[in-house]
Amino acid sequence: MGKSSSSKDAQALLHSLRSAYAATPVNLKIIDLYVGFAVFTALIQVVYMAIVGSFPFNSFLSGVLSCVGTAVLAVCLRIQVNKENKEFKAYHKLNVDCGIGLEATLAATRKNGCDVVVELGTEL
Repeated sequence: MGKSSSSKDAQALLHSLRSAYAATPVNLKIIDLYVGFAVFTALIQVVYMAIVGSFPFNSFLSGVLSCVGTAVLAVCLRIQVNKENKEFKAYHKLNVDCGIGLEATLAATRKNGCDVVVELGTEL
């Protein structure tokens, strides 16, 4: 009785996740594919190291860590690109038209022809 109940719960969970993911925009799905590819590549490298050996261990570390770092940066991009994520944009909105590094001391200021919108005390 417990097994069929948990099986039905798992099927209902998978169905709800599938229907929710169907409404995800295409650009987020592309980023998700890239993250999946980066993680898959890291796993392939780990399996290869387990089968063949880890003679050039620094090469293994650089390959796996670059894949993991790429996946983390892609997840950060996905968070920023997601239009439904209001919390991130409310606290971390940066609109800098010129690529000038300057410290913002006001919430909104106009300096050197660049529109800068940041929180108080935030460094660019």
